[in-house]
Amino acid sequence: MNKEKNKLKKLLLEHVPNEIFFEIFEYMEFYEVYYGFYHLNKRFKNLIMDSKFLSKINIPYISKLNFEFFYQNIIIKNEHHIKILILSNIFINDIILSSFDFSLKFINLKILIITHINENIFDKTFDELKCLYGLNSLTIKFNESIENLNKIFSKIISLSKLKYFKIKYQTINDQNQSINYFNKYNYSKIEYLIIEGNLSINSLNNLLYYFPKLHHVSINYLFYSHHDIQLYSSIQLKNLKYVSLKIYLIKFNQFEKIIKNLFYHVEIFKISTHYDEKYLDAKKWEYLITSYMPKLRIFDINHDGFISENELTYHDVINQFKSSFWMEKKWFFKHEHNWLERLNSGVFYSAQPYSRIVPLSQLTKLIIKKFNLDLNEMIDILYSTSELQIFKCDFLSLDNFNSIETGKHHAFEHVLEKNKIKMLHLRSNCTSEKLRLVIDLFHEIKHLTIGIQCTQMIETTKYLLSYKHKLRHLFFLCISDISEVYIKNLINMIEKEKLLSDYFIKFINRKIYLWW
Repeated sequence: MNKEKNKLKKLLLEHVPNEIFFEIFEYMEFYEVYYGFYHLNKRFKNLIMDSKFLSKINIPYISKLNFEFFYQNIIIKNEHHIKILILSNIFINDIILSSFDFSLKFINLKILIITHINENIFDKTFDELKCLYGLNSLTIKFNESIENLNKIFSKIISLSKLKYFKIKYQTINDQNQSINYFNKYNYSKIEYLIIEGNLSINSLNNLLYYFPKLHHVSINYLFYSHHDIQLYSSIQLKNLKYVSLKIYLIKFNQFEKIIKNLFYHVEIFKISTHYDEKYLDAKKWEYLITSYMPKLRIFDINHDGFISENELTYHDVINQFKSSFWMEKKWFFKHEHNWLERLNSGVFYSAQPYSRIVPLSQLTKLIIKKFNLDLNEMIDILYSTSELQIFKCDFLSLDNFNSIETGKHHAFEHVLEKNKIKMLHLRSNCTSEKLRLVIDLFHEIKHLTIGIQCTQMIETTKYLLSYKHKLRHLFFLCISDISEVYIKNLINMIEKEKLLSDYFIKFINRKIYLWW
């Protein structure tokens, strides 16, 4: 009876038009389509090999064995069809980017996203990128501190077709990293520039000189400079409409020089800063906006700091943002005090209505920073986020992992049975004992990042790899905040105990990565 039902379902599936499957596949990543349908029959194999699906390849965190088959049978055979390539596995990135004649293989590539790359690989890959004449969007995230920021940007400016560039990095020494002068004949055509890394205010001024086409600029760590800002009177950023800056230790009188010189055409301006109370001078902002940002539609500010002892209180200062100027533009603000006993300090911020609130039950990714969670709080969160696939927590205490509060047992059982966590990041140190909870609770994980005390690293990793029958989906392990001297001991243990037969391992930036 069951065989007949299965046969009927298969026949019904066979009669579904290709157009319906095309629509379904549009909502899926290519690897998901490949993994779920490619091996069913010849019809689906032909559908999947249609060039329209091969145009976007997002290589997720998959096992080494699955990648090797996917790489040989899909990517290599269809490189010339790929227009969007997303690389997020630190090992896979090296394999693909180090391949011979990358630019001749991916001749139609328009968008390239690399979330793990080091400076040496970038330097070797760059000549290939220059030969990708259709490449108009590039995103790179460096996994090690870079030595020469100026060199990186000078290379990017020379990519003549690029319209979108996003970079995430850390530098070895903030003060020694500056953007100087490039070839005066090199001007970038980039319209969207997103920098997630530390950049001095002088470097910003020098950098923008070479981006006359900019429409959107966002920088999440703009810091002070010891030197006076040298402004270019010839900079004309007529297309610049959107600016978002997180500012650190830059005096307001220094920053306003940038506003006066560069932001005349800006329509959306977002700023986050600390300490300097002059950023709370409503009359000064009114003057700057009226005189130097007359096209501004959205003004979004976040200031965390205090007011010096003088005749004005904190509330006197922020109440100046309630004048007719601010009311007419419908720019409203709120504030919160950090400490009840210190009413001269607080967080002052723009009051923007939430355009969209995502229900907890629909969340697929959750990152909790700078907030201590215990086991019971984690259970509450996971119980309310049944669709969660990525969970990252900086400070999770598992000290009382055997003590589930009364009334939480139902929630714990629900999480144990229903959670869909595939990627788990726990910065707090995990012992073998605490890992038992991880193994029992997160049985679907594929990618695990944990902190382990150096003295317990070998024992804890051995314990984890010995339970592969419970963690049958796990194929990627990252051990954070560890010394390089331990990698040899780890390899010896794996080989001696025969825990893995085919794997890659590497050490980067105080982290050991293991992939099998």
